[in-house]
Amino acid sequence: MSVGGSQPFGLNDVTVTNIGATADADLPAAQTLTFNPRINSAELSGDDKIAAVSSRVVALDWELEAGGIDLDAYAIITGYTVASSGTTPSQQDELQFDGAKCLPYFSIFGKALGSDCTDDIHVLIYKAKCTQMEGQLKDGEFFITKCKGVAIDGGTHGVVEIIQHETAASLPAV
Repeated sequence: MSVGGSQPFGLNDVTVTNIGATADADLPAAQTLTFNPRINSAELSGDDKIAAVSSRVVALDWELEAGGIDLDAYAIITGYTVASSGTTPSQQDELQFDGAKCLPYFSIFGKALGSDCTDDIHVLIYKAKCTQMEGQLKDGEFFITKCKGVAIDGGTHGVVEIIQHETAASLPAV
């Protein structure tokens, strides 16, 4: 039996989790989670007609945008480590990007509530890799974290799981 009827509205929450599921971070002010299945397709033609068409989902292209910057989320996406020092009121967190480091796989979990806020949709991307990241400090504007990449089939959950809940639920936790 299908839950049916959900009309997702907005973007309620996005978290990123390292591939070992030992750390996660909530993206501050999540604005966009875009996902597009990458489909390989081919046609077999002969005798002046198309005889067969094959289409397969082989990966998933994704993009994230969030207001602000969360160094813990950046660390999960990039595989670097946040170094903390000092004591209040002089604490400092530092994330240093070094060259020639391979970026890790990680998971992206997104949630949108239904139009009446009692149901929801979860988009669970289990094996994502960042291929592009950007941010901009600009006069009169808030910092927006932007990144995009590719997700592949991790074996158990495919390239993406879309789960509709009749009653809204929290995103999976580490």
